[in-house]
Amino acid sequence: MLISELKEQIETGKIIDELIEIKQYLPIVEKHLIATKIIDSSIIENKNGLSQIDFFYKKITTDVSLIMNYSNLEFSDELINDYDYLSENGFIKKIIDKIPKTEVYFIDELVENELDQMIKIENSLENILANKLQVLIDKIPDQKSIKKILNDIPKSVNKIKPENLEIIKGILNKQGDGVGK
Repeated sequence: MLISELKEQIETGKIIDELIEIKQYLPIVEKHLIATKIIDSSIIENKNGLSQIDFFYKKITTDVSLIMNYSNLEFSDELINDYDYLSENGFIKKIIDKIPKTEVYFIDELVENELDQMIKIENSLENILANKLQVLIDKIPDQKSIKKILNDIPKSVNKIKPENLEIIKGILNKQGDGVGK
């Protein structure tokens, strides 16, 4: 049932407890999918390139995922409006409280432990150094690029005007005079 349909039913005087069906158990694979969705929406990168948790999205994704997977309710394309309606009327807490605590706790534990682990790994000194080192390595030319540069040097030197070539020779000779002294 769409949230808009729930709203219509409640406006006709029906009670939410009569309209909502709650599943008492979800298979472990479905719980894993819910946890993964929550985790994916919760990790963001801050302006310094470090990972952090966006608690706003974590909260909304958790509530919406629990309601969608454990009840007969469906959110429309206007998810935020649907969420606001449920929240404003106290239905989010009411629905989630009807889900067995062991089910909610299991998913919360998966999410919390994984987020904690991901933040520690992503923001570790080792990981930061490895990523920065990889950026540096990516900028260093490979053997093929170095050969191309070496092949292009004679072509570039041949393009130098003879009078400029004499100036460059003079500069190089002056720098060479100080070598070994």
